[in-house]
Amino acid sequence: MATFRTIARGPGIVAATLVIVASALLAGCGESKQESAALAELEPKTAQFAAAKGKPSTGGGHIRGRLVTIDVDADEIDRDVYNELIPALQARAPKEVETVVLIDYREEVVGEYGDGAKAKQSVAGLTIVDLKSDKQFSGEVDGPDPPQNKVGGGDKSGGDVYAFKIADYLEGLPRK
Repeated sequence: MATFRTIARGPGIVAATLVIVASALLAGCGESKQESAALAELEPKTAQFAAAKGKPSTGGGHIRGRLVTIDVDADEIDRDVYNELIPALQARAPKEVETVVLIDYREEVVGEYGDGAKAKQSVAGLTIVDLKSDKQFSGEVDGPDPPQNKVGGGDKSGGDVYAFKIADYLEGLPRK
């Protein structure tokens, strides 16, 4: 005859299970050890990358080699966008950087509500600098649209530009 064990159930078991599941899910989020090491090596050169300039080009933008992303307002590597990039585009050392992407986050007024409040949309203005050809290209990624209707006073925004949207834009550019 088979013997069955009864598993204790209750709030403690449920809570423990949730903690284990959440830990497993979060383990795949954030920076890997490789990304952290690469960023630690790139960070001392942030000022040099942030100063990157090229001759404005009217042709289509492109990515040459590996890149680094810089938040121009914070004057630091934009880790969120960098971590969303495919590994083939992530520079792992300063000598690998052939393209610098300068990201200028801002809000633009895209409409007005009935009470006169502004409807705003976040925008990421991109300046893509090809260090080898000394050319730069411009691009833009929009954040979510502001709400159609609002409750309460004041201006409303649709929220920040998603890092994965910027990464998708960059990954969609031709490679040189």
